Amino acid sequence: MVGHDIKSGTWHTVGDGGVSGSQCAYVVFSRAGKPSIPNFFDGPWTVDLSSASAFEIKGPCTWMRVP
Repeated sequence: MVGHDIKSGTWHTVGDGGVSGSQCAYVVFSRAGKPSIPNFFDGPWTVDLSSASAFEIKGPCTWMRVP
């Protein structure tokens, strides 16, 4: 849950560049609880959670909050 389990704001990952053979994935849930379409990737990615209620991640990527 954004604001409870994870801080709101902008988050970034460098991805894993295909090293693990597994793609990373995420889904952002709106304040109304509706999920976005899952996004699959293996390179750098940035997502803004300012208006999200939840953020679900899968795969080998490590996410860091952008100050």
